[in-house]
Amino acid sequence: MSTGGPSRRVLLRAGAGAAALTGLGWGAGALYADRQQDARAASGPARPVRIGYLPITDASPLLVAHANGYYQDAAVPVAEPVLFRSWASLSEAFVAGKVDVIHMLMPMALYMRYGLRADVRITAWNHINGSALTVRPDVHRLGDLSGESVAIPAWWSVHNVIVQKMLREAGLTPVMRETPSRQDRTVALLPMAPSDMLPALNNG
Repeated sequence: MSTGGPSRRVLLRAGAGAAALTGLGWGAGALYADRQQDARAASGPARPVRIGYLPITDASPLLVAHANGYYQDAAVPVAEPVLFRSWASLSEAFVAGKVDVIHMLMPMALYMRYGLRADVRITAWNHINGSALTVRPDVHRLGDLSGESVAIPAWWSVHNVIVQKMLREAGLTPVMRETPSRQDRTVALLPMAPSDMLPALNNG
């Protein structure tokens, strides 16, 4: 792997722009192995495992294990889990070697592992269902979303795939980075941090 990679400015710009993989210019994947190995070498074997998480139910196994002392039971030293507010910031911290363990959208994890050949390991599969399309009270059917915007957690997410399939089956066209049109029956897809979705829905 190349030791040279994008600067922090490039990573942050990609994160703000919600580029591929929700915010990382994933040429940054090449940085992962080098930075993680450097971090391990510098810290030594006694450094506690660092956990990063988003405040969503997907993080439950990591947080419950910490709260109930399961890591200690397995003789694994672990630091207090660190909260992040978006997939972009969580993923950036992981790639930069600031945290060791995270929960991640499966398409993102698979792309890092098999697309970028990054030195990551998928150790557990959290769940395979549970998604729901949540709408305003005045939206009664999918056709009512014509000319509206729908938030998704990431471009590289199962949610994105399912929403696009649903919209197309209802005769709607999902669009990215353009204003949706009721006349053209288009619906704008907006990557958004899960913690921001309900306030955005309540605020219209």
